[in-house]
Amino acid sequence: MENILDEQLAKNKVEASLLKVIQYWESRRRYFNVSVGLAGLLPSINFGWEKLVLFPIEILFFIFIYGLIANICYCLGWGIDVIKWYYLGDANFGKYKETLWILGLIFSIVLTLALTTALWIL
Repeated sequence: MENILDEQLAKNKVEASLLKVIQYWESRRRYFNVSVGLAGLLPSINFGWEKLVLFPIEILFFIFIYGLIANICYCLGWGIDVIKWYYLGDANFGKYKETLWILGLIFSIVLTLALTTALWIL
C-alpha cells in the first residue's frame, strides 16, 4: 500500500512541478501580446494610415495570422522549459528562464517593427 501512495505522491509532485513551469510562461503571455501589439501599432502612428499599401481586410488577416504565429512561437519558450525539466529533472531555470523570456520578447518586438514598417514602405 505504501508503494502505491508513494507513487501517487511522486506523480503529484511531478504534475505540480510541470504546472509551475507552464504557469511561469502563461502568466507573462499577456505582457508579450501587449508589447508585440504595441510594436505593431508604432509604424502606423509614425507613417500614418494614408501611406498603407494594403486594404483594411488584408491588414486584419495579416494581424490575425501574425498574432497566431507569434503565440505559437511563444509556446516554444515553455516548450524548451518543459523539455529541460523532463531531461534534467529541474523545474527551476532561474536567471536563464528570465533571460530566455526577455530575449524572446525583444526578438518578437524587433521582428514585428520590421514587418509592420515594411507594410508602409513597400
